[in-house]
Amino acid sequence: MISDVENGVRDWLARHQGVISRQEALRLGLTEQQIVSRLRTGAWVRQTRGVYRLTGSPPGPLGDLRAAVLACGRQAAASHLSAAWLWGLADAPPPAHATRPAPATRPTVTIPHTKVRDVEGVRVVRSRITSRLAVRRGIPCTDPVRTILDCAADMGPHEIDDLVDRALARRLARVDDLVHAVERSAEFRRHPGRVTLAARLARRGVTGAPAPSVLESRMARLLAGEGLPAPKAELVWGPQRRYRLDFAYPALRLAIEVDGFAFHFTPEQMRADNHRSNTLTAAGWMILRYNWWDVTYEPERVAGQIAAAYRMLAA
Repeated sequence: MISDVENGVRDWLARHQGVISRQEALRLGLTEQQIVSRLRTGAWVRQTRGVYRLTGSPPGPLGDLRAAVLACGRQAAASHLSAAWLWGLADAPPPAHATRPAPATRPTVTIPHTKVRDVEGVRVVRSRITSRLAVRRGIPCTDPVRTILDCAADMGPHEIDDLVDRALARRLARVDDLVHAVERSAEFRRHPGRVTLAARLARRGVTGAPAPSVLESRMARLLAGEGLPAPKAELVWGPQRRYRLDFAYPALRLAIEVDGFAFHFTPEQMRADNHRSNTLTAAGWMILRYNWWDVTYEPERVAGQIAAAYRMLAA
């Protein structure tokens, strides 16, 4: 008759890709002698020091990553691209057995900075940041915000943008969370990915936006340089006065929207924006949409486009 301990171990292996650590086996009730017996008879095989795999269990990236985390000891967590894959932010995991893989493409595990651990085939990162950890698919890993920051230290700009887009679309992270991490979090102040991620967020108009009053005066100066009158700011329009337009020439029904001044990214907000834009267009408005970054760093292009639209409508 199979004991409760045996059933518990069998269930654990079934739920954890056939991978188990010595500490987990002892915690489930096995003795040191029983562990040695399983290794001697071939029921288990040693994967790395203190980490075993059930013989016959199919190999796979999830089991390999779990073994890598276990091999790195307590408080270890999958991170960087490995964590991104666990969260569904990357299409494929880093290869576990590639021939001389680059550091950023090996399975990556982060451990406390006070520990020293070297595991063959694994990129081990020591970090002073001990928070922002979670469990995903049974594997300890960094949470989505920290994962994005970690990846920002390794990835190119377009890859970072894609990672952020996926995290926001899947509601794994919010814009406010990312902004806090790069602008206000003391914990991430010296993180190697902070500056890069902050630059990408600024590029899309999420961080660094000037106050509305500053943006209003900046827009007025831009258009005055084109010989145009200052547009009305914060114009309220529509049924029940339900729409607020960032800037507008109401007589011409020309609206100028500056995202980042009023940032919209969640699916609900995007649907509301689409409905609003369609309503304005159906009512005869022309809508020009810019990121505040455009207004700040490409003012000549923005002013030229608005001036061309103004003169066309005025004609």
